[in-house]
Amino acid sequence: MRRVVIVPRNGYVNRLQALVSAQILARDIEAELELAWLPQPAAPSTVDFVLDASAFPGRLAGSDFSLPGDIELDDVPVGITRIGESSLLVAGGLAGEQVLMSELRRELAGPAKTLVIVAGGKFWLRGDAELSSTGARAFRRERQRAYQRLRLNSLIEEQARKVIAELPENFIGLHLRYGDRNWQAPSRGHLRAVMRSLRADSCPDVYVAGDDAQQIRVWSTWLRSHGWYVWTNSRDASSALSPRTPEALVDWRVLGAASRVVYFSESSFGEEAAVASGHYETSVPLEPSRMRALRLKSLWHARNALTYPSRHWLSRQKSPSDA
Repeated sequence: MRRVVIVPRNGYVNRLQALVSAQILARDIEAELELAWLPQPAAPSTVDFVLDASAFPGRLAGSDFSLPGDIELDDVPVGITRIGESSLLVAGGLAGEQVLMSELRRELAGPAKTLVIVAGGKFWLRGDAELSSTGARAFRRERQRAYQRLRLNSLIEEQARKVIAELPENFIGLHLRYGDRNWQAPSRGHLRAVMRSLRADSCPDVYVAGDDAQQIRVWSTWLRSHGWYVWTNSRDASSALSPRTPEALVDWRVLGAASRVVYFSESSFGEEAAVASGHYETSVPLEPSRMRALRLKSLWHARNALTYPSRHWLSRQKSPSDA
């Protein structure tokens, strides 16, 4: 295998997960790394607005990049696909790429020279379909080192440095993921209990980030009333104000400088910040509240039921057959 091409998908941190995973894989098999960064709705910015291209340890594919066999990106088959004698195409789909790693190790012994991976998450070639606790720790260490070496766009890095410089040496990072992960959020009581416990046992400073400005304000007020010194990113670059732009990575970098990260367990943004911090083992993932998820889903279904007549009538009004 001479070349590993990573085609990262989904949001920005999902893409960083895939990128550093591919970097580790390419290093392990002594292959050249190539990055094909293709914007999509969850991450509409081009690569130059996200990464420092001059510091990238590999080559960047051009805008004319195409998958082997002229396969369309929306039609990538799930699994490991041989394209002629020279290429392998890997895509894990909803199950993720990790489940394919044992098979991929066998395929790498074959004649293919190019490995193309379409991924929106992390994978470790040395691991099996499900990583052991020892393997998961080793992979986290690998990712932490890769995140330390990774250079983001200079404006993102500079803004993150300015925020970190204003913070005390030790602080707690709290990441709130209420936007697209609202139904996977922990109960408010659980989050309050965790923060009360940390306030009693650790430093009094907390940096609050998230994807919902209102929630940041609400929780910042509560934290201040319970003895915390609260810090936030007040610039327009904060992820709460620009969730679809790469400036959200300013908060990700700041959280990665925390002594401990408290985050929603279903959020890769918070999890990878904890990994990047080097304090994953002492960080606190907050499990989703089952009751909250049921309540939000019930409200969603009820809202759809209530609005169905008006939506249905409008669609009928616009139907060409009724004109």
